[in-house]
Amino acid sequence: MMKKIFFLCFTILVYCSLNAQKSLDSLLTELRKANSDSIRCELLNQVLVNYEFSGKPDEAEIYYKKLELLAFKIKSNVAIGNCYNYLGRKKYYKSEYDSALTYFKKSAICFENANYSLGISSSRNNIAAIYSEKGMFNKSIKEHRKLVTFNQKNKNYTQLGSSYANLGFCYKELYLLDSALFYYIKSSKLYEEINWKNALGGNYFNIANIYNNQAKPLKALEYLDLIKKNQLQLVKATANRVPSVYAISYLHLNKLDSAKKYAERAIKMCESSDDPASLIQAYGSLAEILTKEKKYSLAIDYFLKANKIAQENELDYIIGNNNFLIAGVYSKQNNFKEAINYYNLSNKFQLENKTYLQLIDNLKGLSQVYGNQGDYKNQALMLDSILKVKDKINELSMIENMSEIEEKYQSEKKQALLDKTNLELNLESEKNKQKSTIIIIGAIALLATLFFALMAIINFNKAKKANEKIVQQKEELEGKQKEILDSIRYAKRIQTALLPNNKYIEKKLNK
Repeated sequence: MMKKIFFLCFTILVYCSLNAQKSLDSLLTELRKANSDSIRCELLNQVLVNYEFSGKPDEAEIYYKKLELLAFKIKSNVAIGNCYNYLGRKKYYKSEYDSALTYFKKSAICFENANYSLGISSSRNNIAAIYSEKGMFNKSIKEHRKLVTFNQKNKNYTQLGSSYANLGFCYKELYLLDSALFYYIKSSKLYEEINWKNALGGNYFNIANIYNNQAKPLKALEYLDLIKKNQLQLVKATANRVPSVYAISYLHLNKLDSAKKYAERAIKMCESSDDPASLIQAYGSLAEILTKEKKYSLAIDYFLKANKIAQENELDYIIGNNNFLIAGVYSKQNNFKEAINYYNLSNKFQLENKTYLQLIDNLKGLSQVYGNQGDYKNQALMLDSILKVKDKINELSMIENMSEIEEKYQSEKKQALLDKTNLELNLESEKNKQKSTIIIIGAIALLATLFFALMAIINFNKAKKANEKIVQQKEELEGKQKEILDSIRYAKRIQTALLPNNKYIEKKLNK
């Protein structure tokens, strides 16, 4: 059941993003007016999803049949992928996981062929959910890590936040609480950045739960109060569990009256609604409080009530956890036989689900019980088993740390490449500015050179014309001077011709 909630959280997230502010009536109106087969396919899928998550499977099936006929007629990869996704969900609800996995893989191939990122995220997430349901958390984690890379590349930040949250869920199921906390907080920060409040409440609730498991009640209350303060939406099942988480927080703080008040409120809420998983948690919270009050018989009664409901609803993981708590109560009563019995029942579950940290808690409890009985041989055997399990955890932690180091490296590498690209762009921009400046200065220099050259040519032409004028005037003067001299010479020749010569004049004068 819890794993189905995990599966549905992402599917509902995708459903909400597809149908934001779209009512069923508006979808049906759009469908009637649709003028192309591809648009009809998309609207048919949205309508069937709307009916599916409104608890109307018969109506959903009617629209699936219409979608199937049209999708295969027009051979649309996206529409065919939506058909396979729907069939996968149907098989998943019936716990037919192998068939569901086959359909989800087919849908993933269709979406990948169409390069439809939202569909790829949805189908791949569903595949991961199947692996989680089958207890194959390492495979589920592997799928979600692929989705992280895919969503980072495609900048699908809503889906990226969901991938981080789903990784948190997987690690929480493995009881690797530090890793679970890391991814839930990472998811929450991303949702805060993109202002996606629809998913924040669920994340804060899970973070509070983990802090309680780590015996950090003040941190748990801090996140529970954030849900209340910001009026964050919670699905009904989660909202029913909030009082139980408050109860455990106050139990850790040894405020038993407040703890009991919240536990009783949780039981009242859950008994009035069809929510067995939340009622089981409420019974468990009250049982832990009664244990603290040393009302052991009453505490065991509530744990067994919770186990009965869990068994009726096939919630085996809850039975495993409750058996551990019941063993602890019997141990406090010195009823070692029953304590060993319930520790061993819990061990079986923890081994099957590879929740090694919880297994260590069981083995520690068994070791203490055997010690109290004086059975030191079995006590030593339990201590040896604890060491072997711790070795296994170290091996898993090393794998996890390597994965986180690789993820961090890839993130830092991507950022370094981005910084390098920005630097290169800035340098290129600076070079372009310098080139522009040089071109402008060169152009100005060229214009100045051309201007001065033009002025020089103009002045040269002026000087040339002036020189030509001077030469002309000189030539004119020389011509006039020549004319005058020629006139004088001519007059002189006339004068000479008319007057007697000097010798004749002297001769006459001497007489």
